[in-house]
Amino acid sequence: MDWVEITKFLGTSTVILGAVGFVIKSIASHFLNRDLELVKDNIKSESDRDLQAFKGAQDKALQAMREAQETRMEELRQEHAKVLQEFQTEANERIERVKAALQRLERLEGELLKSRDSAYGEIWQLSKCVNLFGPTVPVDCSAVSRSLTDWYFIKGRLLTQNCRQVYFAIQEVLNFYDVRSIAPTRPTPDVLFCSKKRPVDVLIALETDRLGIPSKGNLVTYSQAELSSYVDNFKARFSSPRAEAADAEDAWLLLHFLMSTLRSRLGNELGWRKDLQPSSIPESDRPALPVPEGNGAYVVSSSGVQHTR
Repeated sequence: MDWVEITKFLGTSTVILGAVGFVIKSIASHFLNRDLELVKDNIKSESDRDLQAFKGAQDKALQAMREAQETRMEELRQEHAKVLQEFQTEANERIERVKAALQRLERLEGELLKSRDSAYGEIWQLSKCVNLFGPTVPVDCSAVSRSLTDWYFIKGRLLTQNCRQVYFAIQEVLNFYDVRSIAPTRPTPDVLFCSKKRPVDVLIALETDRLGIPSKGNLVTYSQAELSSYVDNFKARFSSPRAEAADAEDAWLLLHFLMSTLRSRLGNELGWRKDLQPSSIPESDRPALPVPEGNGAYVVSSSGVQHTR
C-alpha cells in the first residue's frame, strides 16, 4: 500500500468519522433538548401545582380567618345586644322605681298640703281677734293663747319652722300681756279711718313710729331676729306691771303685726293668693286689676306696700 492510498483512506475515514460524530452529536443534542424541555415542563408543572396549592391554602386560611372574624363579630353583636337589653331592662326598672317614688312623694305632698290647708285655715280664723276692719273685738289674751295652744297640740306638727317661730313669738307676747294685765286695744277709729291716708298706711306708720318696725313692703321678709327684737323692745318698756292707754294700743299694734306676719307666711307657703295662669282663666272672668302676687301680702296700701291685715 502506498502513501496515496493511505492518505485517501485516512481522509475518507476522517470524513466518515466526522459525519458519524456529527450524526451522533445531532442525535445526542436532539435527545438532550427533548429531555431539557421535558424537565422544564415538569418543573413548570410542579411550580404551577405548588403555586396553586399555595394559593388554595392561602385562600383556605383567609376564608377560615374571615369566618372566624365573622363568627367573633356575630358573638360581639350578640353580647352587645344582650348588654344593651340588660341595660335597657335595668334602666326601665329604675325609671319605674323613680316614677313610683315620685308618685308616692307627690301623694304625700298632696296629703300634707291638704292637711296644712285645713290646719292653717283654722289658725287663720283664730287670728281675727286683732282685726283692722269691722267692729272692735276685745282681745282676751289668755283665751286666745289657750285656743292657739289647743290647736298647736293637735295640728301644730304641720307648721314649718318658719311659721313655728312666729307662732311662738305670738304666744310669748300673749302670755306677757296676760302677766302684765295689758289689754291690747285697737287705735281709735278717728286715727285709723279719718286720715287722708289709707288705714293700712296709717297702721304701718303707727308701727314704725311707736314700735320702731320699719316698713319692708312684704311681711314675709322680716327675719326671726327682727321679730324677736321688736318683742324684746316692747317688753323692755314695762318696768312695772301697770300699763298706760298708749301701751295698750302699742300692744295691739305689735300683736296685730305678728298675727299679720303669721298669716302672710301661712298663705305664702300654700300659695293661697298666687295668680292663676292667664291662659286658664276665661277672658270674661279676668279681674280688671291683677291680684298681687302670692307672697303672703294681700292688702295693698296707697304707697304700694302689701300686707295681710
